[in-house]
Amino acid sequence: MREFLVVGVPATLWSCSEWWWWEIQCLIVGLISSVDLAANVAMMTAVNLLFMISNGIMNTASSLVGNAIGCGDIAMAKTYAAVSCSLGAAISALILLPALFIFDNQICAALTDEADVKISLKPIMHIYALILIPDHCANILSGS
Repeated sequence: MREFLVVGVPATLWSCSEWWWWEIQCLIVGLISSVDLAANVAMMTAVNLLFMISNGIMNTASSLVGNAIGCGDIAMAKTYAAVSCSLGAAISALILLPALFIFDNQICAALTDEADVKISLKPIMHIYALILIPDHCANILSGS
């Protein structure tokens, strides 16, 4: 039981701290204005959708790296981790990043009908686009 708690409690605190960060961020943005809060919530919806791609790669990487380590093949595990991160970076850089800039009006229209929210959402989307690649790579590497 002690071994479980030694690993489980820090992992739970880590997961909860990330979750709490997003909740606190929403509370702070809500203090600015309701329009900015709506734009932030719409962007978080888009971020969660985009994150499904890196989550899929992360789960695959986790399985492949774990199997390679289980077989004692550390070199292959490192290769799987590097290839997974490279794949995630390539998808983010070649597909997702350009799409966030090229289709920004369409994405905003899909997320909200409110004109003032669209105006606030567009710059937030462009800011997120700048951190998209390292964010996705960090997510993928957390699983491998």
